[in-house]
Amino acid sequence: MLIFAMSLLFFLFSNFALSILTYLIHMPITQIQFWVSGALTALFVLLASKIYIKKDYLVLSGIIFALTAVVITASLIVSSFFTDLSYDGQGYHQATIAALDKGWNPLTQNIDGLKGFKSENKLWIDAYPNANDIVVNNIYKVTGNVEMGKAITFILILISWILGFIALLKLKVSKWLAALLITIAVFNPVNVMQIFTFGLDSQFYSLMLILFSLGVLMYMRTHRYITYAGIFITTIMIINNKLTSIAYLGVFIGFICLVILWKKKYKLFFQACGLFLASIVVGVLLFGYHPYVTNYENHKSVLYPIYVNAQVDSVAYDFSENRPSNYVHDNQLDLFVRSIFFEPNGNFSAPQDAAKMRVPFIFSQSELNSFIYLGPKEGGFGVLFSGIITLLVLMAGLMIFLRKTIQANWRDIVIAVAGLAIVLITCIINPLNNVARYIPQLWLIIPIMLWIAWRFKHTAITVLSVLILAIAFINTAMIFNKDFNFNASSAAELSGYLHKLADETKNAPIKVNFSQSEGNQFLLNYYNVKYVEDTGSSVDFTCSGKLVKKRLLDNIGNSTAVMCVDTTMVKNLGL
Repeated sequence: MLIFAMSLLFFLFSNFALSILTYLIHMPITQIQFWVSGALTALFVLLASKIYIKKDYLVLSGIIFALTAVVITASLIVSSFFTDLSYDGQGYHQATIAALDKGWNPLTQNIDGLKGFKSENKLWIDAYPNANDIVVNNIYKVTGNVEMGKAITFILILISWILGFIALLKLKVSKWLAALLITIAVFNPVNVMQIFTFGLDSQFYSLMLILFSLGVLMYMRTHRYITYAGIFITTIMIINNKLTSIAYLGVFIGFICLVILWKKKYKLFFQACGLFLASIVVGVLLFGYHPYVTNYENHKSVLYPIYVNAQVDSVAYDFSENRPSNYVHDNQLDLFVRSIFFEPNGNFSAPQDAAKMRVPFIFSQSELNSFIYLGPKEGGFGVLFSGIITLLVLMAGLMIFLRKTIQANWRDIVIAVAGLAIVLITCIINPLNNVARYIPQLWLIIPIMLWIAWRFKHTAITVLSVLILAIAFINTAMIFNKDFNFNASSAAELSGYLHKLADETKNAPIKVNFSQSEGNQFLLNYYNVKYVEDTGSSVDFTCSGKLVKKRLLDNIGNSTAVMCVDTTMVKNLGL
């Protein structure tokens, strides 16, 4: 299982690594990077099998690689059935993929230097890490369908489950309990909401679970070489996943190293520190040259535009844009606590979108409807999450009262409690801790608390634990049901619409402006819709004569790409 999970992880990393090396030598990205990554993955499986399996390793390595290929293929196919309709997915991530597809080299070229590229989201494309978009571009080069790139999220979720399960077994957790705990940990509502999108928050969460699991295996001295290699590449992938991930990474790496030191494993402590330091240096200076080094070169701030150097850039990212209008000036701790009890709301902060408090376990259908795209701005962990937190607080009180009934090594409990503290601290210090997708690690308090609870031999705590586990699964299932139905119906509606549009444009191409949704060009190209792109600004985009302005996916998604169509076409398409 370990080699299989690592083969999937290695395939994703090698796609990214080969692309970076290609950019360094100023060569174009083609299908070669994808297929060479596959060949390198086969070699990795063969070598790992020879070292750790030995007997019949040729046959077993063949089986593992075949299974890896099947999982990758299945993930690509499943992803193709759903279209990312989120604004971030179409206007930012697919815009980045479009730039890469047109020959943009992020290591040597400012996005403004890419001829004919007019996206209004250039700031995020040029200043944020884009490892995910680079790998998706490789997938697009091979398949011709950009939506298949969402397979990365599926694959990372599977890897995190397998490695988490192995890690829990090494910690002497029973198989059934390990399966329950890792399942509830992996199927975080943020994961579920973003599984049909190009959202990075889900991937970041899965990568952190992978790193934690590998940290446990490192501590247990399990398959040392493959574990160390996994930590090295996972750390690099985390650094190049999200700009803010480097701050989280420092906190969590510190926690892992301190636990090793506390356990008096001094040799392992120095090895771990050296490994993480090497991973960070290589991840930032080589693989993360864009955006970390380029941000510093251009703006004198590694974390631009979230944090700016006032001598170079006077305007930083406005965090209040993602805070409820009635809590803009509240301190972060107060906002964090209150946000757990916010009514789910999918809109941007504005006077009419003020956050509202709600009673745990009481919710409406409209609140449930908020859980589409990347997740609501408030109350984003699900309609039952505030109730789960309430029960967890009650259970914590019972644990303290019944602490003499616990049957566990006190050091393990201290580590678990410290883990809870680290999770909470990283959530509280985040300026946007009211938005669930920016603090996905908060969900980990559920499996950590349940792990502690199962060390008690008391009926009340056992019953409460089972109740919390059941509610957590129901909470996630409700969100998945809402997201799946929405995305499935939207994909079907979109497909029918674009097929009709392709027929209507065979002899008369439409005029389109992609200024805010560069990703829409992938849809039009995939369905063979004939169009002429207007490269002017969205302000200058005009339609004359019988042509009228229509948004490309006005009734289906968040797209703001605009097209000019004649009145007859509007009628024929039912717009």
